[in-house]
Amino acid sequence: MEVNNNLLSDNLKSLKLSVIILNYNSSIDTLELYRSLTRFNLSFLNIFIIDNNSKTKDLLFLKQNIPQKNLLQNDKNLGYGGGNKIGIEIARQKKINYALLLNPDIRLEKETLIHLLKLISSNEEIAAVGPRICFRDTPDIIYSDGGLVNTEKGFESSHINYKKNKKEVNVKQRFDIDYVNGSCLMINIKALHKIGVLLDTFFMYYEETEWCLRAKSLGYKICVDSKVEAFHETSQKKKNYYFYMTRNRILIAKRFNHKYFKTVKIVLKNLLKEFKKTIIVKGYKSPYLYYKVKGFFAGLLFRIEKYEGFSPVRKK
Repeated sequence: MEVNNNLLSDNLKSLKLSVIILNYNSSIDTLELYRSLTRFNLSFLNIFIIDNNSKTKDLLFLKQNIPQKNLLQNDKNLGYGGGNKIGIEIARQKKINYALLLNPDIRLEKETLIHLLKLISSNEEIAAVGPRICFRDTPDIIYSDGGLVNTEKGFESSHINYKKNKKEVNVKQRFDIDYVNGSCLMINIKALHKIGVLLDTFFMYYEETEWCLRAKSLGYKICVDSKVEAFHETSQKKKNYYFYMTRNRILIAKRFNHKYFKTVKIVLKNLLKEFKKTIIVKGYKSPYLYYKVKGFFAGLLFRIEKYEGFSPVRKK
């Protein structure tokens, strides 16, 4: 996709964008993404790779292929929120205006990056923007046009237009979303002064959801523009996914002090239903039920700082 040079307006050239790639044992994908971004040859672009204490072999590969100034190594795995928070703080110290958080498996065009930067810089009320995200192996199929959170159903989250064909869905700019998927999320660093930083409490999953909901509660706008796209690679969901998704669904309700007991009741009901199925249905196995149950009790017991300013924009 060729970029129109008119996109690079004088206003855009005066801005600075930090791309933060969070690496955890994904060095091959990370290097491929890093090299694709450097080929954009954009003067306002600063790329930082934050390594979350990967295995020695993985980290060594990065050190051999990426300039030292672009690579920062954590001495422990700080999760999504904690790792990206370090990259954002570096950007803030360098007086960079915006930060694009990318997972190593994401691929995007130069036009997408420029379009998102133009969009977020057009209005100070916009805290975060993102593109349409499609699947890398089936690029005509949508993964996310932004996310919604149903608080009435116990903070159940869902992706808009998930697994729909692009031909069946209108291309548009959406402000009716609750969050931008954290795999490709551009944020306004200036807005952090009011909203605050990403929480490292969640470790993985629901961090961007909590931050975007917090931003919306303060009157900021969250936007996905499906005129531009990024592509992400699917991965097999394992025990950590089920543990943290269960735990953090309870934690976000506890964090906002909203529908907490209802959320606990819904999650518990689903777990009991799944447990019952393993007993009644012959041959049915739920290999990750143990980790869901473990996540449930961890959510009940884990202490999290409450944010009292939350109020849903609309009842769902």
